[in-house]
Amino acid sequence: MANENLKFKKYLKRIGKILLGLILLFFVLVLLVRTPWAQNAIVSKVTNYISSKTHTKVEVGKLYITFSGDIQIEGVYLEDV
Repeated sequence: MANENLKFKKYLKRIGKILLGLILLFFVLVLLVRTPWAQNAIVSKVTNYISSKTHTKVEVGKLYITFSGDIQIEGVYLEDV
């Protein structure tokens, strides 16, 4: 009985460490996305993707992503062909 209890505690401890690691990874990703460098990289990838699919020049002046998930975009330019 004591051996089973010890295995159960080890199992719970491993699950706790995995959950803590996933939570920390999530917070690091959220903080990374909020940096200007990461937001500029996201804007660059998205504008290049849209430009290649629509064969239209696309530019975004500024993008800001908030913690609540709101997106503020300034200076959007879509060239009509």
